[in-house]
Amino acid sequence: MGGRLHRKTARGDHESCPRRKPPSRNDRAGDAGARRGPQLTSDVVQSVLDTVTELMAGEVGERLVLGSADPARDDRRQARELARLICKSEASVNRFIAFCEQQAADMLAPHAMAVMSLQIILRMRRDMSGEELDQALGTVLANIELAVERRRRAEWRRRELSASSFEADAKDLIVVTGREK
Repeated sequence: MGGRLHRKTARGDHESCPRRKPPSRNDRAGDAGARRGPQLTSDVVQSVLDTVTELMAGEVGERLVLGSADPARDDRRQARELARLICKSEASVNRFIAFCEQQAADMLAPHAMAVMSLQIILRMRRDMSGEELDQALGTVLANIELAVERRRRAEWRRRELSASSFEADAKDLIVVTGREK
């Protein structure tokens, strides 16, 4: 038969028809695997992205606090191995790792003040329990929020004064021109 099937027609004749390949797992409409395939792939990519970002965060954090950092060789080795799972070339591995480093920097930068404050506390204390660290972090974060609130209130007061000044200037203008709208 070599690639052809013979079947009986409604009239009873035999006709030749091409042999079709059975549908693949992803071609089957009702198969759960068809729905899971792309999701599974995106889960793997997301997992690699998260893990490589986490591996790069240590080095990025050091640069943030200290201004420079020695490369963490084992973290970089692990990051490269993971990146090779989803990248096709060495250039794309390098770009992916650079992206993960930037992502780590973007996540850590807003918390730089807290990280630096904790660094100072840890240098003074050297040894802290988890509870003591939580308490110190709570105090640091509360002080940061307090400073932000003070700045916000000072800015609000400045705007109020500016509005009052504008209102006074507008009243003077009305008196001079004699027009009021």
